[in-house]
Amino acid sequence: MAAARLFINEKTIKKDGTAAVYALVHINNKSLKINTGVSVIFEKFDKIKNRVRGNDQAANDANLIIDRCLSTINQIFVRYHLQNKGLTADLLLREYRNPTNYIDFYAWMDKKINDRVKNKDIGAVSGKHQRVLLNKLKAYKPELSFSEIDLKFITGFRNWLRGKENNNGVNTIQKMFAYWRAYMNLALKEEIISINPLELVQLRRIEPQIVFLTEQELIKLWDFYRKEQFQENYHKTLRHFLFMCFTGVRISDFKRLTKKHIQENALVFVPYKTRNKKGKDISIPLIDKAIQLIKDENSQIDILFDVYTDQKMNEYLKNIADQSGINKKIRNHAGRHTFATLFISKTKDVATLQRLLGHSNISETMKYVHISREEINNQMTKFNQALNF
Repeated sequence: MAAARLFINEKTIKKDGTAAVYALVHINNKSLKINTGVSVIFEKFDKIKNRVRGNDQAANDANLIIDRCLSTINQIFVRYHLQNKGLTADLLLREYRNPTNYIDFYAWMDKKINDRVKNKDIGAVSGKHQRVLLNKLKAYKPELSFSEIDLKFITGFRNWLRGKENNNGVNTIQKMFAYWRAYMNLALKEEIISINPLELVQLRRIEPQIVFLTEQELIKLWDFYRKEQFQENYHKTLRHFLFMCFTGVRISDFKRLTKKHIQENALVFVPYKTRNKKGKDISIPLIDKAIQLIKDENSQIDILFDVYTDQKMNEYLKNIADQSGINKKIRNHAGRHTFATLFISKTKDVATLQRLLGHSNISETMKYVHISREEINNQMTKFNQALNF
């Protein structure tokens, strides 16, 4: 461990005869000057004893500040040595300027996730997703303090996520970094850090391909469902998926639907996704097929549908698609996408679809405005006929 010594630069003496007292540290072949915050008359500083000469209150206060500075530097060295961590000049300076930076980031984030789930600031599922980030960080670096989170660490972690061992996609990384940035902002509010380095990172987001069923594919699945051509667990999964196709509800809302949400043949509820943003009720009229699916479920409890886990449901949907000859990677979200795509195709009413989906921004709804090649050809034929010459 390197010890700090004090020095005054004779070339920086001010007009009043005072100069700043610095702590000089040599670390990894690099010299680091740390301003102690003390300025004294040059002749009153004892270079040998590293003290301000004098017994008056001003000298005592100055020496107390200097001792505190040296003690802080020494504590940082000791802490890194005991934890067998490498200490750089940049880390030393950051920890000196913000002493709370040495806080264990993992322990802090773990507690924050627990508190936020307990206080219902986030749902249990969101908590699980955020723990995926926490576990990934731990796998990359088993111990991490706030002071070690810099642009170099962030870039290294992102490259590690992209590597062969993990092979995470751009959007997956984007989501994890969004969680990470949010927690660093919480640390910023708690004054644990003075700057959020995640704000300096820009990630390219690729819009995911929207998977949806065509009208013919939906008819095929409905026929299979009515003829009960699948085994019991697949049949039940298909019933739940078709309900989302006919109503457009998200899987997060579908799992929470109760009989109380049915009012005058409509689903009326506040979307789970916007529950903490003073979300408004949305009302989705139930078409005949949706009503039939509720009757088929025949739930004996308040919950409308007895739902499998997301993972199990997606596994069953993959097998349903394979057995039905539908060459698409169908997941539960495809139900909402199917409803939105077919609704806009049949009605051309974007504003109503926006209300049914509960979108606050119409740009979210516009992604469902698909124009097929067949529709283009039909419109061009009409245009050609309208010219009439």
